[in-house]
Amino acid sequence: MLGLDFVDFVQKWQISNYVSVEDFADKFNSLFSTLLLILCALIISAKQYVMQALSCNCPKTNAGKTIEYVENFCWVTGTYAIGEHEELPVKEAGWKLFESRRINYYQWVPFMLGLQCVMFYLPHLIWVAIVTNRLGSDAQYLVTEAASVAKETSIDRRDQVLNHLANSVLHMQTVHREYSDGRLAKFRSKLVRLAGVCFPSKRLGTALVFAYLLVKLLYLANCFGQLFLMHSFLGLGGHHLAVTNRTAGSLNTAARPGLLAEMLGWDLVAAVASGRDWHSGMFPRSTLCRVRLLSVGHEVLVCQCALPVNMLNEKVYMMLWLWTLAAAFITVLSVPVWFARVGLRVSRIRFIRRQLLLSQTPIMTGHEYRSASTGKPRLVADKCNFAKMAKDMVDNLLHADGVFLFKMMQLNAGDVAAGQVLRRLYENWKHQLADTPAEKLTISEPGQEKPPKTSEKNLVVV
Repeated sequence: MLGLDFVDFVQKWQISNYVSVEDFADKFNSLFSTLLLILCALIISAKQYVMQALSCNCPKTNAGKTIEYVENFCWVTGTYAIGEHEELPVKEAGWKLFESRRINYYQWVPFMLGLQCVMFYLPHLIWVAIVTNRLGSDAQYLVTEAASVAKETSIDRRDQVLNHLANSVLHMQTVHREYSDGRLAKFRSKLVRLAGVCFPSKRLGTALVFAYLLVKLLYLANCFGQLFLMHSFLGLGGHHLAVTNRTAGSLNTAARPGLLAEMLGWDLVAAVASGRDWHSGMFPRSTLCRVRLLSVGHEVLVCQCALPVNMLNEKVYMMLWLWTLAAAFITVLSVPVWFARVGLRVSRIRFIRRQLLLSQTPIMTGHEYRSASTGKPRLVADKCNFAKMAKDMVDNLLHADGVFLFKMMQLNAGDVAAGQVLRRLYENWKHQLADTPAEKLTISEPGQEKPPKTSEKNLVVV
């Protein structure tokens, strides 16, 4: 029943159709890791609080009620971790020395898993707050609507959605552009040219990318923090780590490796690969419990208890440790990838050019032609040049943040949807520029003050 309930819970999340302003590394951390931790917490909670987590054997009593009481008492107060060949203390003073060995933290494992789940999900909440409240437009909504374009069967409805998305992106990019021409604005422009996306500026189109890279670092810090946490729980490389040779049955303490080898789990991998039984002393499977009964003579019982839940805890944390290591590795790889995607101008232009090629957008050179019928300025098509168009859009409209938004559309909605939105954005942008007075219409290459002269008879009105 627990498995069916979890499957129903996962289906409500609609993982297969999950769309967000995130890449695979982000979803691996915030979505898949969160679901895995929830599943582990549910399983361990069921083992502890529904089934029997601890079973004790008391030689001096066989009464059912007494055994049940002893087991509950030992679970609540904790037990002592003592080696198999270690002598038990006889006097009260000897037991007081064993108080430092009392362990009762394994009752908190489900709550620790819940805390780890929150830690994995917290960077996602921060990122959602940024993209919905700090940009002037809901980027999450834009990406979600772009994903719905491919599923839309109505042509009219699809055209409305495309037009709405294009106008939203156009409004977001034009409203946030730098209109000031003062010294501070020029200084910020120089910083952006030098530092690129490492200098945040909403006006110059780097704030969104800068925030996204910071969230990437938060995911990475969370992964390493959880590795250190589980490193302590598993006792990797420390005095708690023990491996048992299955053939000889002897117990040996592994030699302590370096810190890097501990964090990468080389000793754990070597133990498992060599066929040895690996276990951590942090989750003992057999312990002792001392119970003082309130009866005549204040009888003291020393019971041997088995904790099968600790074997489950240990394997779960070993699996989670390997999972978190994989999450850290994926996140580390994604950071330079995004630097290359949106941090380099060449990469931004190449991506926009590719999307324009896929959408087969006609390229406007920006030449002015005054319509004979209306007298209004019109844009005319001279020759398709996707490279020039991509440079024009990247430098004058999209910048790093706009390219980042379309890259997220491509990752979550596909090339077709992203290309269609980009094509409509281009058309609306050109029409917006065409509505300006003819003497102010300059949609030429950066650095080119006036459009080149062309013969009116060679022009095709668009």
